[in-house]
Amino acid sequence: RADYWSSGQHPWLTSTKVHERIITSADEFVSDVALAECHLPLAPKGSVLMAITGMGKTLGHVALLEIDAHVSQHLAYLTPRIEVLQGGFLCWLLDTGYEEFQAAGRAGGSTKAALTCAWLRRLHVPVPHEAVQRRVERCWRAFLRADESLAAKQDALQAIFTSTLNQLTGAVS
Repeated sequence: RADYWSSGQHPWLTSTKVHERIITSADEFVSDVALAECHLPLAPKGSVLMAITGMGKTLGHVALLEIDAHVSQHLAYLTPRIEVLQGGFLCWLLDTGYEEFQAAGRAGGSTKAALTCAWLRRLHVPVPHEAVQRRVERCWRAFLRADESLAAKQDALQAIFTSTLNQLTGAVS
């Protein structure tokens, strides 16, 4: 409905946002009407989002939420108690379980792969000392920056290759 979106001021996230790994903004916003009439849970800043449905690569991906945002039914959120567990550490830890989450989602017997919140509640999460968690989070963030930089370089090289190839094929014609 148009009134769910017009004058939208509340951040709303879909499962595609998990590919950003660290979410600092929303692309879509919902209205007060949508909040009043629909079940749109509010995931607080510091939560870890996990895509819990899908047949492709999205299922099982996680991202750290650095804003408060409402989430679609295709996302689950885990909000750690900050005095016990750091969000960045939890995100890294869950990120390492991607293949396990994919397998668990496909094992449900449904025609569409999915994880459930009940399944997520049964996960056992190790809780190392806070200093270890912070060190792991710093390394994880550094890895994400390096990965992003490499992806940008790969895109630039691909563009140069394509341009050069187009110039060569144009010269041959």
